Amino acid sequence: MEARTLLTIPPDITLYVLSFLPIPDLRSFSLIARQAHRCVVTHEDSIYHRAAILHKFTESQTSLEQAVQDEQIRSGWLVGVRGWKDFCRRWYVLEHNWNGHGEVCEGGYEGSASESITSFRIDDVQRTIITTSHDKGLVVHAMEDYRPLWGLSEDYVPRTRCEFSNGFLVFESKQHGLEIWRRSADVSHYQPNHASDHHITTPVPLGSPSAILASQSEAHEAASEAYQTAGHDDTSAIARLRGHFVPHAYIGKPHVHLPRISRICYPFLAIMSMSDPFSVCILDITSGELLDKVKMGGGPMVGSSPAFTLPLLSERVLMSLDITSTHLVLCLHAAIIVIRWHDRREDIVEGEEDERQMLVLGELDPPQVLLDNALRIFGTPDSPGDTGAIPVSYDCESHGALRIPGREAMKVLEILPPPASVLRRNHTALIRVGATIPPPCFVTVRFSPDGRHIAAVTAHGLFYLITDFHRVEHGQYFSQITQRIYMGDWLREIVWEHPRRLLIQTASEQYYLVNLDPSYHATSSCYKAPSKVPGFSRTSLPNLTIWHLRDISPSSAWRREQNSPLSGTQMTRTAIWTLFDFKMLYSDKGISIGSETTSASRRTDGAICYLSFTPGVHD
Repeated sequence: MEARTLLTIPPDITLYVLSFLPIPDLRSFSLIARQAHRCVVTHEDSIYHRAAILHKFTESQTSLEQAVQDEQIRSGWLVGVRGWKDFCRRWYVLEHNWNGHGEVCEGGYEGSASESITSFRIDDVQRTIITTSHDKGLVVHAMEDYRPLWGLSEDYVPRTRCEFSNGFLVFESKQHGLEIWRRSADVSHYQPNHASDHHITTPVPLGSPSAILASQSEAHEAASEAYQTAGHDDTSAIARLRGHFVPHAYIGKPHVHLPRISRICYPFLAIMSMSDPFSVCILDITSGELLDKVKMGGGPMVGSSPAFTLPLLSERVLMSLDITSTHLVLCLHAAIIVIRWHDRREDIVEGEEDERQMLVLGELDPPQVLLDNALRIFGTPDSPGDTGAIPVSYDCESHGALRIPGREAMKVLEILPPPASVLRRNHTALIRVGATIPPPCFVTVRFSPDGRHIAAVTAHGLFYLITDFHRVEHGQYFSQITQRIYMGDWLREIVWEHPRRLLIQTASEQYYLVNLDPSYHATSSCYKAPSKVPGFSRTSLPNLTIWHLRDISPSSAWRREQNSPLSGTQMTRTAIWTLFDFKMLYSDKGISIGSETTSASRRTDGAICYLSFTPGVHD
């Protein structure tokens, strides 16, 4: 049907037809004639509400207020939305930028370069950055100017990592347990045993094994004195408490002693301690109660070949773990184990045998054979339009960050099958009977935020993507639902904090952004689906795309100057955050800021830098 034909039919039918048009076509339709423009303006809310549903920006029957509120819980990028049209425009621009077709802002915080940061977390709700460092302890900074808002001294917070989820802050205590602190703004009035507006008692009741320690109360009083809020320009309670935390719980004996690995996914906290290296305790951080205790025992195995056997219990080295509301995943050097857990707080018996079923991903082939048979990534040649000077501008809203085209910050990569010659060689290779096969060397494993998928990486450079892993519980093998992609470098970390996007970090500090489906929101008319790859299942992930993040992937020469690998990466709804020398973002484009870049004689642990995908969102 031609666009002008829509103007000759009844209005209700016109509106129905428009509900199937993507946003770019709606714009084009409004420009064909004055009558079309009046039609769109008159029925603007109705048309763009349906467009929001069509593009999966929101669900049907959801009001604008609720749609905005759902996103405000995670980030403030929808503040001040003016109607459904503005709502759709912001979503469209943000997704367009994430897909490499728009612009990104690159910047950093010079003040963070003077710290020896060991870890950091982003609180998008309060627009703060939480850091732990060797010399300044734990400090909460304002995102707009990096000024300190609150903190705990270096004498109180050991040199450790911190975790943050839904207003709860977790870090290792000097008392050999884990401290849980809670965002002050979420507690109506900080009083012992007082229930907040969210019906969570802060701190947990006295007498509980997870009650706070006296040292936590003393540290809170010291922090309150050190960071006085009197005289604040904004007298609202939330503004005065911005970035502040209060002690909520302490997880120690009998649940944990000398924590080794922990993972928080609100409201659950999974911990393995050095005192019991073969069990994982799962607790409710809101109440401090022990929900389940999962052992790496000898339950029945499903999902892998019957010929595969797990190492002896004493030889099972846990590299990382993750948790959802139903499952726990354990990353061993030799295998991935998924176990369903249950809330058993009333009937946990110490010393009982744990015979629950284990979903096991194990490999029988040597790592080199796995690499040879995996898909692999290759850089695509730059188009003629990508050559020459890069258009760079300063973004005032991001305090001087560079605003550059997305294609310059993100290089799209091709995913190709292994050469036929390699496959033929592997099919004829002989493996000596009884030969010891080295393990795959798994390093990190993560659940997708919706709990459906699993991603893992190995020290040999393999990226495992397991889609809808629940199918293994119904009889399928992991080999049937797993894709392996060779990334060309040793892999170290996975950051998966968005349902369709994840970040892979290599041992040499290269960063790759993986988008499971760039066409999900159908925001780009110029999107081109990847070419068909033989042997690559396109049933559940038909549009998998990988980008190399050019500007925050440092050169090998710069890495050698640092004398140690950097760590700490986070991906929020609107940005990617990492530790990097932010001056390199500018010097690579011929721009000099402040002092000269770091030399080999001066070691730095990097500053907090970001790639923001919000350019144009608030225009």
